[in-house]
Amino acid sequence: VDTVSHHRDLAVLAQEFLDGRHLVFGHQLTTHLVHPHLPRYGLADGTIDAIATDHAPHSPVEKEVEFNGAPNGIIGLETALPLVLRLVQEGRVPLDTALRRLTAGPARILRIDKGHLSIGADADVTIIDPALEHEVDPTRFLSRSRNTPFAGWKLRGRAVRTIVGGRTVFDLARGG
Repeated sequence: VDTVSHHRDLAVLAQEFLDGRHLVFGHQLTTHLVHPHLPRYGLADGTIDAIATDHAPHSPVEKEVEFNGAPNGIIGLETALPLVLRLVQEGRVPLDTALRRLTAGPARILRIDKGHLSIGADADVTIIDPALEHEVDPTRFLSRSRNTPFAGWKLRGRAVRTIVGGRTVFDLARGG
């Protein structure tokens, strides 16, 4: 079973702030909400073995149209890690489990030789700072999408450098 990193937080938002009504984010109607406790328990007990971002990088021009013409989805790539790390910080999921669900789990499902470090494996590494606090600011996203319900949230944990095939492709200190 896989899940999307924002499912738990969207479900909590719906319960706490909207009393279970539909959520509208950038003309996106979200009626398919999972129970807010499923991701945390499912991650801990192994029911959920992979976390995906469901990254849907639609530009503001694509999203700011009549409701029925707007493409589905929100950006997930730039918020996935800190949202998952919230479960770790809350003591609900061990760090190693969370990281396996973000790396080895999806790789196994896709049947690709990724998500691990070993001799001869591709040098694909993301260096994270689990204590780095930041505010979700869609205007600073590197993706072309800005459609997030988490704008303004203060989160802890962030990717600071990504290396693919031994080459740095993202460096937070250099602005991306």
